[in-house]
Amino acid sequence: MAPATRLVGLRVVENATQKNVTGPKNWAALKREKLYVVIEATTAPQNAIDEWKQINWSGDKGDTVEGKPNRRKLSLRVSRTHHVQAELGGVSDTLDLWVLWATVEIMIKDLRPKGAAPFDRNTRDNSDKLGEVTYKSLSSSVIDEAAGVFVENMGASGKVAPVATLSPKGVAKVVQAGWAFKREVMSRIWIDGHKLEDKKTGTPTWVDDTSGPAYQRLIPDDLDKIYDLDAPDLRWGQSSYETYNNFRQWIEWNGERCSDNALWSWQARWLVNRDISKQITLNDVRKGNITLRDKPYYPHAKSR
Repeated sequence: MAPATRLVGLRVVENATQKNVTGPKNWAALKREKLYVVIEATTAPQNAIDEWKQINWSGDKGDTVEGKPNRRKLSLRVSRTHHVQAELGGVSDTLDLWVLWATVEIMIKDLRPKGAAPFDRNTRDNSDKLGEVTYKSLSSSVIDEAAGVFVENMGASGKVAPVATLSPKGVAKVVQAGWAFKREVMSRIWIDGHKLEDKKTGTPTWVDDTSGPAYQRLIPDDLDKIYDLDAPDLRWGQSSYETYNNFRQWIEWNGERCSDNALWSWQARWLVNRDISKQITLNDVRKGNITLRDKPYYPHAKSR
């Protein structure tokens, strides 16, 4: 008696991976406008075209592949889960394809999300408040050196919590590793009217500014979210300090980009003043980028 024709199994042969994916039946790929994942069924005893034509496909069957009736192709245009099933000779197999994407929101109001890392203790305003904050610093400025008159300096910071929502829903149970939260910055800084020329401010291009591990939470929580944290702050000069910064953030998975850019900005100005409540003359954090200044606001500041 000839061996019965039957299904052996399903597998992905193009454009998906099981790296950092949990479960033998789960595969993942990133959302791409014009790309497809190809699923292949293996049959027995010959694994040949006459057997492949008898396969019963169900679930998310995708599209046929010309000349390969044992293959189906699934679009990556939309972030979703594809559940594919094949049956032949009383044997069936399934496969789930997770099409990954992320949406980044820059949180600048209310309190730090519970899932985010904590802010450094005893720094800035020492609170979980997001947005613009001011606080007394540990530094001071000279008002009248001959008379020995000093004034305490005020600090300012723009505190943000970038939050990425991963899709499709439920992905946290399947794809827990491989995520990265990236950030770049473009800055202009002047101290006492003189432009600071360092690796971040001396170039008109974007520079890496990714947070360290202590400020990120990259294992998705039950809400399918991962978190970043940032709190840029200003320094001081003899008379003035001003800083203007654009940021852009995005998500990567297994080293490939899987989100659009999320833009935000922070700008602040400090001017020495006997009245510390008047030292911070600008402190603004917002979503979106700003036009960076090409000249200092205080080229010859002498306020005391």
